[in-house]
Amino acid sequence: MDVREYIRHQVDAAQFYVPAYAASLKQFTQVWDEEQIGQTPIEVTSGRYWYHLHLVLVVDDRHRIRDLSFLGGIFESSQVIALDRGYVLNSISVMPDHVYEKQHLR
Repeated sequence: MDVREYIRHQVDAAQFYVPAYAASLKQFTQVWDEEQIGQTPIEVTSGRYWYHLHLVLVVDDRHRIRDLSFLGGIFESSQVIALDRGYVLNSISVMPDHVYEKQHLR
């Protein structure tokens, strides 16, 4: 399965016990269309570079963060950091015990 598709469906795949909580988590998942990402390499004098990173950040001891506003802050901050550094996010999903990101670095 493509990483983007995995991220797109991971909240449903997690099968949380409380359906309302799972529904709340879906607001912290975003997958952008390929056309919006830009599929061109970075060109510099020494060559062309493609950077595609699949980054998973895991909370210490897999502690579950239940505070939706905190999870929302991680979701928003990740996008601000990417924009500030010139990264283009392909997809992002903030889960209670980890964050998935796939990036194309420009």
